[in-house]
Amino acid sequence: MTVEISRSKFTKNGTNYIAKYDVLAVKDFRSVISATIYDGDTAISDTLNYSVETYAYNRLEKSESETFKELLREMMKYGISGAAYFS
Repeated sequence: MTVEISRSKFTKNGTNYIAKYDVLAVKDFRSVISATIYDGDTAISDTLNYSVETYAYNRLEKSESETFKELLREMMKYGISGAAYFS
């Protein structure tokens, strides 16, 4: 999934850029989003490939909170169910 977000919508935080993308549907939890920041036609960042599923997996690996881990597992069940329903 490729999404274009204007550079003006990014916030720079140290060496990181932060952007908000809030139109991801439940059926897209496993879809990989590729993000590259451009200044005109010139890429000014590496491409980051990420998904909700990747986020959940990474957080499951690092979290010590069983409550949070359960929330992540239930969130992914919701995503899997949503993908099946909308396919």
